[in-house]
Amino acid sequence: QRAKMRNLLLSRERHLAVPSPPSWSASAPSSRTGSASEAVKLTIDPASRVVYVGGGAEVVGVELGSQRVVLRSAVAGEVVAVQYVAEFEAVCVATDGETPVMVARIDRGWDAFDPLQHHGNDRVDDNDEHGEEKQQGNDDAVGVREMDFVPGGVRGMAWSPDQELCAIVSGDQSVMLMTKDGDVIYDEPLPESDDSDGYAGAVSWRGDGQYFVCMFARNRFAVYNRNCQLQSSVVQQDMSQHLAWRPEGSLVASTVKRRVGHRTKHEVVFFERNGLRHGEFALLEPECTVTGLRWNADSELLAVGVHTDKAASVQVWHRNNYHWYLKQDLPCPAGTSFEWDPENPMQLVTCSITNDDDGSSSSGITLRSFDFCWDIDVAPCESRCITHSVAVVDGARLRVTPLARKVVPPPMSANEICLSDNASRTLLPADVSFSASGHIAVTCHSANDHGGVAQRARELLVYESVEQQRNSNVPVDLRSRNSLAVPGDNGNALRLLTWCDDSVLLLVQSGAALHAPDALIEVQLSADLMAIVGYKRVECPPDVNVIRLYSRAKRHGYVAVQLSDGRVLKYIRGKSALGLVGAFPTPCPVFCLAEMAGVTTMFGLDLHSRLYVDQTLISPQCLSFSTHMHPNFVAFTVGGRQNAMFLLDLTKTLQENIEQRASPQS
Repeated sequence: QRAKMRNLLLSRERHLAVPSPPSWSASAPSSRTGSASEAVKLTIDPASRVVYVGGGAEVVGVELGSQRVVLRSAVAGEVVAVQYVAEFEAVCVATDGETPVMVARIDRGWDAFDPLQHHGNDRVDDNDEHGEEKQQGNDDAVGVREMDFVPGGVRGMAWSPDQELCAIVSGDQSVMLMTKDGDVIYDEPLPESDDSDGYAGAVSWRGDGQYFVCMFARNRFAVYNRNCQLQSSVVQQDMSQHLAWRPEGSLVASTVKRRVGHRTKHEVVFFERNGLRHGEFALLEPECTVTGLRWNADSELLAVGVHTDKAASVQVWHRNNYHWYLKQDLPCPAGTSFEWDPENPMQLVTCSITNDDDGSSSSGITLRSFDFCWDIDVAPCESRCITHSVAVVDGARLRVTPLARKVVPPPMSANEICLSDNASRTLLPADVSFSASGHIAVTCHSANDHGGVAQRARELLVYESVEQQRNSNVPVDLRSRNSLAVPGDNGNALRLLTWCDDSVLLLVQSGAALHAPDALIEVQLSADLMAIVGYKRVECPPDVNVIRLYSRAKRHGYVAVQLSDGRVLKYIRGKSALGLVGAFPTPCPVFCLAEMAGVTTMFGLDLHSRLYVDQTLISPQCLSFSTHMHPNFVAFTVGGRQNAMFLLDLTKTLQENIEQRASPQS
């Protein structure tokens, strides 16, 4: 059951800011749709870690790792869609004009374009009086190649997953398929509709590239196969303009906002390829406007952009046991655009545009990348009354079940904690942690009164211990509620909550700039846990980020701090210096420390399912591991053909465990 009771943790946050073109606007409303939408369009090159941002009549490329602007090019018309094409190392830009273009840096991928094979339309567009010097090797030199003519301009565009075909919804009510060479091979009229003028044509492909769906009118979308043959045409009242086809599956996601009696109901709904509706879930804020929908690469997470008159955020939802959980809420400015990394399913990138003081033009681009990981928030096995309580984040609720006393299948739970303090203020949890005595600490923020300012996890709630409760059905009482006034607060998210001891908590905050060091924030509570009595801020090493914390305070008096380069440091309460514990060969978002044959040993699971014990690879196909089952054993499960569970004996050395596992009698 615990495998289905995971929480999504924000393990790493990075942000950078660069100047934006003066013509860009940070306002959320779109002139084409008249509704709240993303201010700019995003696409990511996962190989070079470049984010391309299209807005107004210009495209900008920014390296996430260096904050360097590697591409800046003007295009004809307002940008409708952008998508990176790996084969050409170029970004395809569709505007409301009648000719999509390929834009590439000459020093990277322009050699892939052969002018003799592309109708002679290739040109160099550098928008600079010193164009000849730029073509001789300057990184700012940009090549632009026009694709085929699109009558009426482009309303929507998306490339197939294999990037062999490009689907386009045109302004003259037709759907087109272009090859990667820019030639139109299919041009079919869309189904007739009386409500299509000025409506944006969202396009989304299925993961195998055999079908795509496009929005062509208000409340109407159509499904086509790879040969541009119409499969179904669907009418859904009160439907938004957003579509997202789940990469691994047959469901298309959209949103519906409708009146039910005197209430407004806003739902994310799912459709099958034949147009039949197949499930839904309700958003927490019924009066919100959805600005975007994005599936991550492995189809486990659905990101939903939400905008109200008071706040805006990107919400991350997850489905398990036929129930949709809101796992993360990331406050952001209105009009924020977002996109999942196409190769790393656990990384989300957002982009927001800031205006000048007079609001006449934009002054900068702010890019943020969020790295997530899965983990289980379980009470430590150090108290006398071990209940193996597990806490599961479910929107504005925390579901707590003591598995040693009662097995309750998710999404049900033995206890349900409602975090909101009143009917008009919804609190959403960010991180959860159990103390050794069983108290539950939760960091959260309000979903409807932060005014668009990204202040994640600025409230601390402490709940009574569930370890001493004999009756698991008794509600868990709130012990205290406090605001976190972090010293040197730079506005970035607080994350990775853990207990140092029964009255001290530890948090992490990202640095104010790209390469600025993260900081450990020690929060000191009173003995009765009713009030915050002090803070301590400790700077971490620069040029790396903290990705996980693991508390060993009860037995060993310190907290293990893992960095993004795999190093594990030791934080001792009250000290400013961080000692070295060891290092993994690769970062391991899920890790712990235990005594093996009397020696402190690190166990870590990386994002590629590799289980390490210190520097040694134990399993390349590990699904999960646990130190909570028995004090003398570490259990780990292996997928693939084996599909088995193994035990590591902590009373023996690692070499003895390896030899025992390799023996025929094992």
